[in-house]
Parts: sequence; structure tokens; C-alpha cells
Amino acid sequence: MYIPECTITYLHKDGRQYSGNIKSSGLRAQVYDRNGEINVTINPAEPIKLVAFTMSFHWICETDERFFMNGFRSDSPCWETSRDNKIAYLPPYIRSHLRVSTAARLFGSYDIHNGSPMGFSYCYFRTARNHYRLLASTSEQNGYTIFQYDGQDSTIYISKDVEGISLNPGEYRLMSLRFYDDREDVVFDQWFADLNLPPVEVRPMGGFSTTEMGSGVDAASIDSALANLEPLSDYAELFMIAEGWNQSKGDWTPDPVKFPEGMAEVARRIHNKGLKSALWITPFSIDRRSQLARKHRDWIKRDKNNKIVNSPMDANLVALDLSRADVLDYIRDLVDTVLNKWGFDMVVAGDLYMAGLIPENGYSRAKSMYDAISLLRQVVGDAPIMAEDVPLMPAFGKVEYCHISTGTTVHRKDALGSVRSLMDYFTTDRSTLGALYRRQLNGRAWVNTPKEYSLARHKRGGKTPLGNAIVTGMIGMPQLITDNPILYDQEQQKTAETNMMGPDRKIRRVYDVNRQVIAEYTGGEEIHVIKL
Repeated sequence: MYIPECTITYLHKDGRQYSGNIKSSGLRAQVYDRNGEINVTINPAEPIKLVAFTMSFHWICETDERFFMNGFRSDSPCWETSRDNKIAYLPPYIRSHLRVSTAARLFGSYDIHNGSPMGFSYCYFRTARNHYRLLASTSEQNGYTIFQYDGQDSTIYISKDVEGISLNPGEYRLMSLRFYDDREDVVFDQWFADLNLPPVEVRPMGGFSTTEMGSGVDAASIDSALANLEPLSDYAELFMIAEGWNQSKGDWTPDPVKFPEGMAEVARRIHNKGLKSALWITPFSIDRRSQLARKHRDWIKRDKNNKIVNSPMDANLVALDLSRADVLDYIRDLVDTVLNKWGFDMVVAGDLYMAGLIPENGYSRAKSMYDAISLLRQVVGDAPIMAEDVPLMPAFGKVEYCHISTGTTVHRKDALGSVRSLMDYFTTDRSTLGALYRRQLNGRAWVNTPKEYSLARHKRGGKTPLGNAIVTGMIGMPQLITDNPILYDQEQQKTAETNMMGPDRKIRRVYDVNRQVIAEYTGGEEIHVIKL
């Protein structure tokens, strides 16, 4: 059905570079569409190193059609937009909430049309009648699949992040992409069936997160929060200690002043309240100012130019070298301490993207990410994992829960050059929308975990709209609050209880009217509408 134009760039073993049409590349390439599956294979006669690959084909987006480009990480904001790529939801104070995204830094060379949102692994086009056309990768270990759509010339561009991949003579599948055309549930069911991923049980669960406490979290504030949860004791099941409990990323010992009895005692007190406990760590990265970094400089990953590999958004966050046996021992000991010595029930693993920032050993960034997630799964064993800041597809079927919406701080740098660079900043509405437009992953890839929310007084002095909380309640589990339920009024109390119980509500469709996002959902026999 779709036979794309393909261009490829690669290096011969003698350093000569070819860049041009794949049919003229000398790689004995095959490009074919078989029942909606687009495949591209090459068969080099000599060792080569891949540099870039892009294919494009004509793709008409109707006037009433919206399209969605999935963000690179689970915490990357992403939403539907119109054919002309104009983002409809930029609030007036945008200039104070900008940052350059991970994708902008890592994959800038694949930016075919500056200003068009970039999508990773999958994208879809949706008509006003709720008919979906889904384009989805069926293989990412050979490189992330990157989408961009240009509505002006009705062309879709699909690249493969093949940077650094070394190939020996023989057949190699460069791209495997499927096209699905049907109702929403049908197309996503078909995709996950092709990925051979069975459905995931989404069980009602609620609880509390210390996210709002930040570095101020201590044993006393945890005891207070546990006592305050009493109004929701029939519904709360999980207590999550988020970032801020430790001395630094890498130094996984609590401050003796804030936690004089240690973390095992904290876990015990949580369990005494009849709750399961979860603790946040960053297994694949550390702060370069930490004691661990000063002691083990050789543990920090370096690129081919011997430069330290650090986060695109935080120069002090550096990646660990997972090829080292002593680093793997450190990760195993960290997880063993959390689960077995301290007695926590769940690992909340943050900054997971740090394991796949550079291509290594002749493989793609995506392959490094797949290997790291597999390692984490092996080390954690049967205990549940809640993933944060993770490229999505490498974690499909490997983690029980995934924080599927924004919740990060912002940076101001070079962001006005591209609409795509405006996509990585945080607001309450953005957090809800990011999870809302990825709702199809819930129960298929993992259990979606929406961002924690406040129903009482927000830290800026206003109130979190109940509409956002109600929509969040339909997106996944667990439902985690960050405030004091003793202060809830009757409506807030009812919302929290309903969300934690697993509401008898289901998103029916999402659309926008005059730049206002509308979520239409069923509740009982009625159809309800919420404006976001």
C-alpha cells in the first residue's frame, strides 16, 4: 500500500561515505509493503557503519483529522495537534516554562522539519468520528523509530536512529513498521498482539507520594502523612517515598538527622499502617558531586571521545558504565538493600533514560536501553517496578507500572527555535494531557501511573481543578495524592475515594473545541464531559 522513498547514509570500512537513495547504495536493499507491514532490509557485501536512515511517503491528513506524536520519554509532554502542526495549548506564561527536551538534544540530526513535533515508536491520526490510523514500530532494538509529519506537503518522514550501528556482511532488517486502520481499541490491540505482549491486569490501587515534600522529606513528615491518610484508610494501599530522601543520587544513605532510625524503620512504620512501601532510586546514573562519584571516577560512562556522558538537561547527572562488573555489583547491592535489607515492596526507578544516551559497541542507543531494562528486571526479580523517565518501547512488558506523564523541572535554553522544544515543560494541565493521550498503553504495555496530584491547596496558592483529577482517575493506577486528605471538602474526598477504588468510568473520546480539550467519558449509563 505504501512504498516509501528511502535515503541512507553509511561509512565504508575505508572511511568513504555514501549518502543517497537506498536503491543506489550498493547494499542490495529491499523495500516492500506486505499486508500493511513496511519492511526495509539491506545486505551489505562488506563491513559498514550506519549513520542515518529516513523514509518518506505521501500521507494525506484530512481537515477534521488530528495527529499524535509520542514523546521520547515517559515524562515527555505530548498531545494531539492539527494538520498544520500548530500547537493549540500554549498558555500565556510559556516563556517562563521552557526547556530543551532530551529528544531535541539526542536526535536533532533527524529533525526533517524544524517546528514539527517529533514522535517516537508510534504515532496516530484520528478523525472526528474517532477512526484511527496507527503507525507503529514492531522492532526498536535496531534503533528508535522517529516520526515527523509535514501537513503542508502531506508527507510523513520516518527515520531510524541507526547512529553507531556496525554491520558485517549479511542480511539486516533496518525497519519494520506496521499500519493499522480501525477503531481505537482495535488498532492498539492489534499492535500489541503483533508485539506478542499479553494484556496486563489493571487493579485498583491508591495511596500517597512524598513528591511535594522534595528534599524536606524526613521521618517526622512521613509519620505525619501516614496519620493524615486515615480518612482514606479503606482505599489507600501504597506509600511512595519519592526523590529527596537520600543525600544525593549515588549516595543511597539517608541523612541521619532526618532519618535517625534508618530506612528499614520507615518501611516498618508504613507496613504497620497496612500499606505497601515504595522507594525511589536512580539505578543507572549518579550525581558527579556525590561521594560515590568521587570514589569511583572510573564508573562514570564516557563516549568515544572520552567525554563524560551526562544528562542533556542536567550536567551534574552522569551515566554509569554498565559494561563494568563492579558497577553491576553496585546496582545489585542497591536493589538488594532497598528490597531485602530495608524491606520496601516496590522499586521506583528514575532517570532510566540515562542508560541509553549514546550508541555503544556497534549497537544503537535503543539496544543499550533494552539491555539496561532487562538488567533491572533481572536484578529486581519478582518485586514490582515503577519506571520513571524511560524511553517507552524498551520498557514494554518489562515493568509493572510506568509514570506516564510529566513532572520535571524546566530549563530555558534554545527552546524558541522549534515547537518540538516547547514540548518538555511541566504544568498540571500538561501532565494530565500527556497521560490522557497515552491512555491506550494502560493494560497493554504496563499499568499507566499518572502523575501524583493535589486536591487541596496547591503550593502556588490555587486549587488543582477537580476535572484534572477526575480524568487522571480514568488513566491508570496507582492513584497517588500529595496532600493532606484531612483538609478535603466533601467533593474532594469523594473524588479521591472514587479514583482509588477504580472508578466505573471510561474515556469515550477526546477532542478539542476552540483550543479547549474536551474529555468525554461514560459513567454508569450516562455520558459526561470534562473541559481541561
